[in-house]
Amino acid sequence: MLTGAHVASWAEQAAAGLARHKDEINELNVFPIPDSDTGSNMTATMESAVDRMHQDHGDARSAAVTRTSVADIAGSLAAGAVTGARGNSGLVLSQFLRALADSAAASHRDELPVSALPGMLHRAEKLVRRAVSVPVEGTIITVLHAAAEQASESLESADPRESVTADDVVRATRDAAMEALAATTTQLPELASAGVVDAGGRGLVVILDALVDALSEKEPAPSHGGDGSGKAADDVDDGQHAGRSDRAPVAEIEVMFTYQADDRLLDELREQLNLRGNSVVIVPGETSGTWRVHVHTTDAGPLIELAYSTGVISDLVLEVLPLVDTPEPPRATAPVLALAPEGGLRDMFAGAGATAGDTQTIIAEFERRGTGCIVLTNGQDTTELFGRLSSSTGEATVVDTESFVGGLAALAVYSPTADLDENAEEMADAVSAQRWRETDGGPDALSDLVEDLLADGGELVTVLYDGPGDEQDTIGDPVADMIESLRTAHPAVEVHCYRVPGLGTGAQVGVE
Repeated sequence: MLTGAHVASWAEQAAAGLARHKDEINELNVFPIPDSDTGSNMTATMESAVDRMHQDHGDARSAAVTRTSVADIAGSLAAGAVTGARGNSGLVLSQFLRALADSAAASHRDELPVSALPGMLHRAEKLVRRAVSVPVEGTIITVLHAAAEQASESLESADPRESVTADDVVRATRDAAMEALAATTTQLPELASAGVVDAGGRGLVVILDALVDALSEKEPAPSHGGDGSGKAADDVDDGQHAGRSDRAPVAEIEVMFTYQADDRLLDELREQLNLRGNSVVIVPGETSGTWRVHVHTTDAGPLIELAYSTGVISDLVLEVLPLVDTPEPPRATAPVLALAPEGGLRDMFAGAGATAGDTQTIIAEFERRGTGCIVLTNGQDTTELFGRLSSSTGEATVVDTESFVGGLAALAVYSPTADLDENAEEMADAVSAQRWRETDGGPDALSDLVEDLLADGGELVTVLYDGPGDEQDTIGDPVADMIESLRTAHPAVEVHCYRVPGLGTGAQVGVE
């Protein structure tokens, strides 16, 4: 069991551990941009979380904390991390603490049982992947995934005749994270060139080390460097960052702000951030309807103007990043082709990065590219498509997405740095993990449908609906009103809602 006191001690020791290892982690920071601030940003974010906990409940040794539930402690930590997050890595860390808070709240107990640890870590991985516009393996995401998988395995493989303790699970989880961290050197060219492991992943190991110490009620040992967690043993630090080239350096601006607007405007902002910047991370803010936004860009002015023109902006912070070389943009190794009728659906899939169209459009694009394509069926008639593909000499992998919400779920996990088989497998897994249905009824029928789908659990709801009137006008829209009621009733569930003219049915809902 993790008590409130355990979590409070964990947070304090994590903040102290990150502070001790801050310089080491900063030196490892060569990806996605060698600005040497990952350690500083993770430390500042964790310290902000602990400060909020202290304000709300006191320190880990106080009598008040011993009487406080895990959910209350974790809720304060998550709130403090979001409001005080610094940089890309800080926002990612805030999602780790948000997953802890969500799991603690869902347990409906004062303590967090050991059986909830795997779910918490898997939840953290999902939140981080959703927050980061272009998730990349060989980063903290990979280390977090390994930790989550090991936590699950530790519980599943435990002898049912013996009680498994939180300490047992956490130690095995930490060890798996350390192994995954060591492997990151070989997973990213930037890390391999510099002979280092991922900085964010190293920070996560420090945090898991702190949990081991908190459960054993021991103070963490002082850091002496080395131990396979920093530079490779045979690496000589020449003071240069990886990823340099002969191209002229470009000064980028790190932009962070709190954004308040509806989901449609947030999606439009995210699209522009991806087009004009990199290192895009967007996470839910402390209050409902707000978001913390992070981006690196050389074109900050137009992005800030767009944010101000579409929503309410606060806590705007700008910082000039060190001069770095312009990186090569990631190249898609498995272009995605999506069957979609003309109109709003086709525009939606095109906006999400796919080539969208009817069978003739998909065939023409496939023949132009020659090979290496992923085709999303989206519940459309595939008779002619399959006939044409079977007679082609090129290679195409078909993912039966079954529905338009299934197609969007598949696109959400597409990685431009992964190969065709890896992408197809991840997309198929995303579709199989989604439950979906559709209705031609009105808002009441749609509300009942969503509640039915959520009865078996879910963290993300996607709603596509048709409707009369201006696509941009949601004032007085009964479906939009219903969605707001849904968000109020299920605050821990993310809800994405899109009006799609020409959908062909009243509404289509997917739950993951």
